[in-house]
Amino acid sequence: GHEINVEITMEQLPAGPRTDRLVAIIRDVTRRTVAQQEKDMKAQNLVSESQKRYQRLVELCPDAILVQSHEGNLIYINNSGLRLLGASQAQDLMDKNLLELTHSDDIEIAKKRHQRLFKERLETSPAEIKLVRLDGKTIVVQAASVPISYQGKPAAHPGVLRGKGEFQP
Repeated sequence: GHEINVEITMEQLPAGPRTDRLVAIIRDVTRRTVAQQEKDMKAQNLVSESQKRYQRLVELCPDAILVQSHEGNLIYINNSGLRLLGASQAQDLMDKNLLELTHSDDIEIAKKRHQRLFKERLETSPAEIKLVRLDGKTIVVQAASVPISYQGKPAAHPGVLRGKGEFQP
């Protein structure tokens, strides 16, 4: 013997001298179940391939791409972002609050943009912002952000963080 998938439908027979009669219809749905599982597997593979292509695109992008947590901490940065901010590895920047990297001239602008992203859940339009690299040099970047969910939590994705002048990634 082997296992099969079944669908069972049961109904009580109309009232008569005996009310304890049921009619049961049992259908073998093994083919349908297997076909659905194959369809689900193909869909998962397509999603996985798409995610890998997107991840590769993000890594190869000449613009800095980073993700910040609701609290403003950096939780992801691509290689262009590392170069732009003067870091040799992602761990140099992980969990650093982006306000710590924002020049004092632009702190209020950065706070307003953060509020728009996280409280209002609205994207921010491109704007020039001064940042301070890890080596202490001030750079001007063009930044635009979109609210996203990252690993199941609210996050912000600066879609474009482009250095100007000598600090282009």
